[in-house]
Amino acid sequence: MDLRDAFGDGTGLLDQVVALIRRDGLMDLIGGLNQVGADDQTTSWMGPGANEPVSADRVRDALGPTRSKEIATALGASTDDVAAGMARLLPSVVDRLTPDGTYPDDERIDSTDLSDIDLIALLGPR
Repeated sequence: MDLRDAFGDGTGLLDQVVALIRRDGLMDLIGGLNQVGADDQTTSWMGPGANEPVSADRVRDALGPTRSKEIATALGASTDDVAAGMARLLPSVVDRLTPDGTYPDDERIDSTDLSDIDLIALLGPR
């Protein structure tokens, strides 16, 4: 599925992911994913080695309907596209925010450069 039609260059989706992390905390997001069975994936993102993919269904379940709808409305996208897009971005974003395997504080979130994440490649056809 090519998500570039829904999210263009992906910067809007990335902004929403970072805003979600700032608002609710990365620990909350990771905890939600772990509760829906994605603990192996989230552990891989925060540790050394390859980042395991997560399914859109698990992201949708972890976000819940309210957060999914808020993000979808902000981006003019469907909740299905939001879940799929976030499933593709989260491994790279979390990996970048947790280089030493610890949860970032607000200062690290603000100072981490995410601009070189290849959003077009992540959102492209699969």
